Amino acid sequence: MAEKPIPLTKVQERIGDISQTTIWRMRRAKRFPEPVFISPNRKAWRESDVDKWIDARTTEPLAA
Repeated sequence: MAEKPIPLTKVQERIGDISQTTIWRMRRAKRFPEPVFISPNRKAWRESDVDKWIDARTTEPLAA
């Protein structure tokens, strides 16, 4: 079964309503997963990529 793609709005809900601009900045800095094209003009994220990012963020120690 193919993995479920999730749109930006759902990604934002899952990661705590981070702005589109912040997500773009994190992507540019290679600190957030890249989306995949699901049609010529539409991008979405792999659910597993977002889950892995969330898991990594919740297991990292906080910076002092």
